[in-house]
Amino acid sequence: MLLVAVTVRSKILVIAGVVIIALVAGSSYLYLTNEQGGMYFVVDVVGERFTMLVVNPEAIKSALDNMNGLNNMHPIGVIDFGNGGFNAPWNWHYKPETVEMTDISTEVCDAEPHFVQENLDYWVNTVKYYCPWSARIISASQSIPTQATLSKTAMTPLLIELPTLRLRLRTSGLKDTKSGFGRYTARFIAAPRE
Repeated sequence: MLLVAVTVRSKILVIAGVVIIALVAGSSYLYLTNEQGGMYFVVDVVGERFTMLVVNPEAIKSALDNMNGLNNMHPIGVIDFGNGGFNAPWNWHYKPETVEMTDISTEVCDAEPHFVQENLDYWVNTVKYYCPWSARIISASQSIPTQATLSKTAMTPLLIELPTLRLRLRTSGLKDTKSGFGRYTARFIAAPRE
């Protein structure tokens, strides 16, 4: 009985020591990676979602910051054919070792996921990179996300009248599966007042 208590206590001390070392070293996140040394992230691009596997520790930290609203970065990386075993139902995926988070990227690699899917040969063979500017990380996991995490809600139109301009606001309610709170994205479409 005493031996078991010492072993459990030793494990707790080791874990506490690792936490203290990480904090002293300046790491703002302690996260567990999967067997590939990475994390899966669900990315929302204007209501469409895809999954990426990130193995670069700096990119993992930036993606977690993005998920927590601490930056406005978006992912960029080389894409390839097939879902990679984690990006179903899409027939493309990021090559995990190439994924980074960035503030700035060229417009040629910006698109919505369905556009990449519809023009897959062009994207994989010509553009090669994918960098959706409006991407937001909505969840992180050590395992491949479930289909429920990837589901999206329908867009709900809302009309806002201003004296000189009419804006049509389309909101997409995204439910955070962990907390149950909703996040919302919006697209503004300007139209002349009639």
